Amino acid sequence: VFENLKILSLDGGPMNVTPSFSDLPCLEKLMLMNCKELMEVKESIGSLKKLQFLKIIGCIMLERLPDNIRELRSLKSLDLMGCVNLLSLRASTSWEFMDALPISSCESIRKLCFTNERIE
Repeated sequence: VFENLKILSLDGGPMNVTPSFSDLPCLEKLMLMNCKELMEVKESIGSLKKLQFLKIIGCIMLERLPDNIRELRSLKSLDLMGCVNLLSLRASTSWEFMDALPISSCESIRKLCFTNERIE
C-alpha cells in the first residue's frame, strides 16, 4: 500500500519505538519531530536505500540510533537538533553526498564516530 511513499512525517506522536520501515523502499524524506517519548529507532531504517533527508528533531528520550544508519548511502542531510539525550552517533565516511549534519542542542553526545566499515 505504501511502497511508493516518498515522504513520511511523524510529528509529536506518542510512540516509544518507530514503526518498521521495511515496506517503504522509495522513502526519500523521513521526519520524526517532537516525538518526546521516542526511545528507539527500528533497525529497519538501514533498509531505506533512497533516503536523502532524515530529521530527528526534539526527540528528547532518544539515546542512540541503530548502527546500520551507516548503510544510508543516499543520505544528504541528517538533522538531530534537540535530541538532548543522544549519546553517540556512528556515521559513515561513505556519506559522500552529505550536505548537513546539524546536532545542536545534543549536549549528551560523547562520541561521534566516522567509519567506512560496512555492517554485514
